[in-house]
Amino acid sequence: MKPAPSKLALPAARAGSAPMPSQLRLRDTPLVLPAILLLVDLLVLECAFLSAYWVRFLSGWFAVPKGVPDLRIYLLGSLGVLVAYVGILYMHGMYDLRRRQGLADDLSGIVRSTLEALVVLAAAAFFYREVSFSRTFLVGFCACSATFLL
Repeated sequence: MKPAPSKLALPAARAGSAPMPSQLRLRDTPLVLPAILLLVDLLVLECAFLSAYWVRFLSGWFAVPKGVPDLRIYLLGSLGVLVAYVGILYMHGMYDLRRRQGLADDLSGIVRSTLEALVVLAAAAFFYREVSFSRTFLVGFCACSATFLL
């Protein structure tokens, strides 16, 4: 006589794969996916920042009458820019997975966040006179960031 299967038993694993413990499933941990999105967004925004720096100052497509600014100053400024941008994305609900309804909703949130980030960054560049950030760079960064985030 064969024993009755237990309701708590895991289903049999396919050949070559082990069953995944329930503690490691992404859907069981509500903060894992937003945290991954946040980290990927930080990486994407830094890539957009560096791309905008390259296009504005190193590509040769634009005149650089005042010379190429020190990359270290821009990288230091990127820390504040990334925090502000991610904060704006958060305020627009881009990390709330229950609110998001599809690509159109994502596009709308990214465009609104990018425009708001442009205004905040332009105001910060205007009031912070220690270092002069190029306005063309700021517009290029926002264009790159919106494109890269999509």
